Amino acid sequence: LPSGPNVSDSDAIIIVEGRQDVLNLLRSGIKNAIAVEGTNVPKTVQELSKERALTAFVDGDRGGDLILKELLQVAEVDFIARAPRGKEVEELTQKQIMKALRNKIPADQYVEMYGLSGQVYKPETEFPEAKNAGPAPAPGRFDRGGEPRPESRPEPRDVREAPPAPLTPATKALNPKLEKYRDMLLQLGGSSTARLLDEGDGVVTEVPVRELVDTLKAKKQTRAVVFDGIITQRILDIAAEMNMSAVVGTKMGTITKQPAGVVVWTRSDLAP
Repeated sequence: LPSGPNVSDSDAIIIVEGRQDVLNLLRSGIKNAIAVEGTNVPKTVQELSKERALTAFVDGDRGGDLILKELLQVAEVDFIARAPRGKEVEELTQKQIMKALRNKIPADQYVEMYGLSGQVYKPETEFPEAKNAGPAPAPGRFDRGGEPRPESRPEPRDVREAPPAPLTPATKALNPKLEKYRDMLLQLGGSSTARLLDEGDGVVTEVPVRELVDTLKAKKQTRAVVFDGIITQRILDIAAEMNMSAVVGTKMGTITKQPAGVVVWTRSDLAP
């Protein structure tokens, strides 16, 4: 499938319609896009959606509607972004692309807004924390068809995802170590940051989640990691190789083999 060079390593991917969309995003510096090339969503994309944070970025026309409906039926979509009405992703300027991605909304919220609840893919194992619940969009941001339209308000500076629902520190009785992990996860919420810890749970370093794999390999003294992201098989395999004791993340991806000796905790384990 046509895709950017960072798709294989990124914890978050952007799904677009075709090759030209991928190329246009590359010209804007976005390297984690992959194309479905039609309304028949490939198995590769369906599998990726189970372990990556997935944003569907579709055209602002009927074709975009059809692809989005198909994606929602067969894949775990986390966020939805739309090109302006009548526009295709492949023809957007860099400014329009960044604006559309800033204005993305959680898929659950989109589904509720447009009455698509009966057309949404339900994974065999649901993780309560899997979908972020962001604030409702400001009036006027979306028209009746669900496409973003130009606004007169100033451009936001940062592209940030809505953080997960906050943890509630006093709701579960945890031992001191787990309380510390829970508090760290709370602090990191919405930052896409990883915190590497040594034997005594001292902070070795903090890095963006996209750099976690390479940093783990370099920081041999790491014995635990707490990060705002999806726990993947690759991260667990590295943790086992490094004799790490714990991996703490927001949710589990598709795990085929749980390494012995590595304890895994998610948001739902540490708070309801």
